[in-house]
Amino acid sequence: MSPERRIEGLALKVGPLGEQDRLLTLLSDDVGLIRLAVPGARKPRSSLAAAVPLTTLELQVGGRSGLLRVRQLRVQHNFGNVGQRLETLTAAQALSELSISLVAGDDPLPGMLSVVLMHLERLELLARNQGEAQRESAEGERVDRTLATLVQACVHLLALGGYGLPLQT
Repeated sequence: MSPERRIEGLALKVGPLGEQDRLLTLLSDDVGLIRLAVPGARKPRSSLAAAVPLTTLELQVGGRSGLLRVRQLRVQHNFGNVGQRLETLTAAQALSELSISLVAGDDPLPGMLSVVLMHLERLELLARNQGEAQRESAEGERVDRTLATLVQACVHLLALGGYGLPLQT
C-alpha cells in the first residue's frame, strides 16, 4: 500500500461513482487537477459526505494503483452562498468548468487555485450583497454586476492559462 498524503484544494466537480461513492474533481496547487474516489460519500451519515462542489478541502488520500481514495477530509471553506442567487451560481459553475478545461491533468498551473478562489470570494460577496439589497436595485442591475465579475474572472483565468485576448482593440 502506498503511503498516504495530504492534498489541499478546491472541489470543482462531484459526481456519482458506483452506488455509494463519489468521484471528486479537485483543483490543487500541488498536483493540478486530480480525480479522487470518495468511498461512502453518498451515504447520509458518512463523514466524507462534505465532499461537495465549491468547497475548499484538506484531504488525506491513499491507494495502491489507479484512482486514489479519500481517507479523511476537512472542510476549510464552503462557497455555498453563491447558490443563493441563480446568476452567481451559474457564474461559479462557469469558473469551475473553465478551470477544468485549462488545467491539464497532473500539470499544475501556478497560481490558478488562488485566482479561482479570489473570484469565487468576489461572487460570494456579490451574492451576499445582492440578497441584502434585493429591494433597492433592479434585477437587471444585479445580473449585470454578476456578468461583469464573471467576464473579468474568465479573462483572468484565460490569461493565466496562456490565452491572450486582444482587449485593447
